[in-house]
Amino acid sequence: MTTICETVYHSVLSIPVRTLKCTRCAERFQGRQFYNQDTGWGLGDCCAGWMKSSTLEDVEATYGVDGVHYNLDPLARVYDLDTPGAFSTWRITQNVTDRWGEINENPDAQHLKGQLRSDPELLERLQCQMFEEDTFIVRKDGVWGVLFELEFCSRESEVNLDSPEENAKRPPRDLVIANLIADLLEMQGQFPGVHFTVPDPANIYEERPAVWAFVPDGLLEDPQREALARMLQSMSG
Repeated sequence: MTTICETVYHSVLSIPVRTLKCTRCAERFQGRQFYNQDTGWGLGDCCAGWMKSSTLEDVEATYGVDGVHYNLDPLARVYDLDTPGAFSTWRITQNVTDRWGEINENPDAQHLKGQLRSDPELLERLQCQMFEEDTFIVRKDGVWGVLFELEFCSRESEVNLDSPEENAKRPPRDLVIANLIADLLEMQGQFPGVHFTVPDPANIYEERPAVWAFVPDGLLEDPQREALARMLQSMSG
C-alpha cells in the first residue's frame, strides 16, 4: 500500500516547521502546514491518537503525514558534513528497538512502538534489514528504516576506561571526527538515498565519536546493505 509518506515526503520536508494550532482542540504544537488545512492549523500531536478509527489514507488526505506534518521526530544534533566544524540537526526517533530488533521496554516513543506492535509485517520487514549488532530500527522525518551506528574510541572517550599510558596512544576526539567525516564524504556517493552523518558525541555512550547511516525501509537489497556495513566497519577513525 503506497501512502503519501512514500511518494512526496521528500518535497514536503522543505516546508518549514512552525507553531500551529490543533484543528481539534486549538492546542499549539510544532508541525508543518498541510495544504488541506486552514493556514496556521493542523492535526496536533495532542489529538493524533484519537484518529485510530480512521484509515491511514483518510488521515493522510485530511491532516498530512505522521512524522512530517505532526508528531515530528525529535531533533538530534549532528555534524554538517559539507561545512567543516559546523553542526546541523536530524529529526530522528531512537530508543524504539535494541540492536536485535526487539522493542525497547522504556517510556520513550510510545506512539511509534504502538505502530510497530500493531503492524507485525512492518516490524518483521525492518528486522530483516538489520545487520549484525550494528543497527537499530528508527524513524527519521516520518520514514521508518534502520540506523547503522558504529562507535569509535578517542583519547577523551576512554579516559575513565583505560590506563593513562594506553589512552595517550589514542587520537584526540576532534581528529577522529574529522577522519570519520572525510570517510563518509567519500562513501555517500556509492549509496544514493542513504543518509550519512556524524552525531554529536554527547548523544553517544561515553561521548565516543560515531557514524550514523540511515537506510530507509526497502532502499537496499541484502548485498548492498552488507557492502555498506562492511565499509562502515572498516572505518578506523
